[in-house]
Amino acid sequence: MHHLMLLQGGQLTWIGRSAFARDRNVWSGELKGNPDALPDPLSAAADLFERTPRGRIKSADKLTVLLGYPYVRHTVLPWRAGLERAADWQGYANAVFDEQDGSAYPGRQVVVDPAPSGQPRLAAATDAALMRGLQALAKMHGLRLVSCMSLLTAAVQRHWDKLEDDCVLSLPQHDALECLFRKQGMWQGVCGMPVARGAALADNIAAAALLARAGDDAGPVLAVTPFSGSQRQAQDSPSSVRWLAAAHPWLQGSQFRSESSSRIHARGPAFAAPASKPEPPAARYKWGYWAADNLVAEQSGRYGAWGNLAWRQPLHCAADGVAYARPGLPFGPWQERQR
Repeated sequence: MHHLMLLQGGQLTWIGRSAFARDRNVWSGELKGNPDALPDPLSAAADLFERTPRGRIKSADKLTVLLGYPYVRHTVLPWRAGLERAADWQGYANAVFDEQDGSAYPGRQVVVDPAPSGQPRLAAATDAALMRGLQALAKMHGLRLVSCMSLLTAAVQRHWDKLEDDCVLSLPQHDALECLFRKQGMWQGVCGMPVARGAALADNIAAAALLARAGDDAGPVLAVTPFSGSQRQAQDSPSSVRWLAAAHPWLQGSQFRSESSSRIHARGPAFAAPASKPEPPAARYKWGYWAADNLVAEQSGRYGAWGNLAWRQPLHCAADGVAYARPGLPFGPWQERQR
């Protein structure tokens, strides 16, 4: 089985799929706490780790983790000509985050977008203790943690071919909003903030633009379909907003029931099948993996990986399976699709 865990705000969601169920959720679980954030996300995750059903060959089970607001922070780094190595850019990003926080924080882990020379770079940071805890839980339960990345990064990866040179990528989440601003094909600013329930999407984006110093004319709005309440929010938004699919294919059209009604055997009937076949992936923007054992980013097209729990890196997660790459091998026959 392949498992997907989404942590955002006060909500922790788990989706499991198997090769037998193909594009259908075999099992799902959800925990909700404080609307702003879970007081102890690792304890909540440990509860779902204990309860989620496993595949017939447990050692083959894999886990992908997506972290939303406020568990991930982003910033746009202006270009610095003197920075040549990845470690230099990570140190630069840490310094920027320290300046934003007003104090140094050594327990932060950062990944930085390898943008072309001369362009600003997008950096994402998460708490190192959270990463270590998730890695330890995965190891304890025999799950291979193949990747851990921010939900915003996942949205950028999936919709890279739809981004305009001047646009706003809006990512509504659980009582929160993240916005990534783009000008002339380069990142201009990014903002994540809590929002009030029922607030207009246009008003929230305008506030995010002020916080990110993105200017008045931010460009057309591309809004990623949120995991829950997408239909209501789409109807309430202005017609100028262009709605995109969810940040991850498995979050598209998913519906969750209580655990008692959603615990289903892998070969039995499943629920929340996607309404349509997902569109083909755009593989032109790949970075931001925290927990994968691929440190040869230039060869694989990924960047900023850390951790030693995975021996294979996910190339693409789709509704009909997952393609993996063996790090260090040439492109071509190393692709496998789990069906």
